[in-house]
Amino acid sequence: MSLNPAAKRVCEGAASLPPSSFERNAMCHFLNLLIETKPIPHSLRDLQDGSLLEQYKQGIVIVECHLGKYYSHSGTIFRRKYYLIRPRPASSTLARGRFTIFINDPIAVMHVICQQWGPHMSNIASQLVAAGIPFSMCILDPAVPVKPVKFCTSALGYLPFDYQLTAGDYTAYLDRAALMKGGIVGWLAQEALGEHADMVIRCSPSNNVLQMGTAIQLGESYYWDDDLVEDEEQLICGVYKMSTGQRHVNGEQIADVSWWPKQSTWEGSGLDVGYWSSDDEAWYQKRLELIRNCGTDSQHLCMNATQWRNTLKYYKETTRTVAANRQSAEVWLDNALRT
Repeated sequence: MSLNPAAKRVCEGAASLPPSSFERNAMCHFLNLLIETKPIPHSLRDLQDGSLLEQYKQGIVIVECHLGKYYSHSGTIFRRKYYLIRPRPASSTLARGRFTIFINDPIAVMHVICQQWGPHMSNIASQLVAAGIPFSMCILDPAVPVKPVKFCTSALGYLPFDYQLTAGDYTAYLDRAALMKGGIVGWLAQEALGEHADMVIRCSPSNNVLQMGTAIQLGESYYWDDDLVEDEEQLICGVYKMSTGQRHVNGEQIADVSWWPKQSTWEGSGLDVGYWSSDDEAWYQKRLELIRNCGTDSQHLCMNATQWRNTLKYYKETTRTVAANRQSAEVWLDNALRT
């Protein structure tokens, strides 16, 4: 059975299997049904003959699903569905730690279960970073988020009046938050940090997480983690304010142009499949080579949001395939967590 081109990009493992293998045929059938939005037989929802549920029950992590509120830097509150990953009580005391991993994407949660990552939360975090999957690693604190003071941010964001900068702040805050973003921001952070990325992600949230971080509210509990403000994301993606050469009633017209797409442009694009794929890496290396070899002819290398969206369209079916796969994973998790 052949794989739809979009399915190949979403499920690279299927494309690498022998053409006549049972596993490949099952994956092809499953993914093609997803793309066509047709009902999926129960027998295809688990490629290990029903053992995935048993694997989860006997595994070393517990997954919980909660509806929560996300308190952003801007003060906007978003209601979201979160999957919390913790060590099982039977795991070692050392593995329990004080961190909880939050993931939005049910596909990523399924991957954690299938790969049997854990029980140490820091090990799971390292694996998620290496795969380019966005997540948060939060600490529980009774501090209640307050409405932020309105301010105009500079390149590296806002600091409280009495905050004392140290040489370790960059590692403790910006690097760590960037790595957990996934997508283009997370990958650029990995490229910049190299072998130090794993050490950075294992660090605790910064000492100023309650003043500068973001919070997730579950019931009466608040979970805090470092996060990037928009200016910090733009710094990583190489954003400039550039004149368009036109004027309007309020003065000169300015547009954002950047070396790399903004995270908001990357998310939902034809290259965003929820992790850093081989297609993403091929695109990244080609783009990097173009930048390095541009010489003095760099006028058109930085692009605005519209140009980036057109550049990242790629395969129009990819987004639909990812959405269908995500829905299927969500159904499986909902059923598994009720048993």
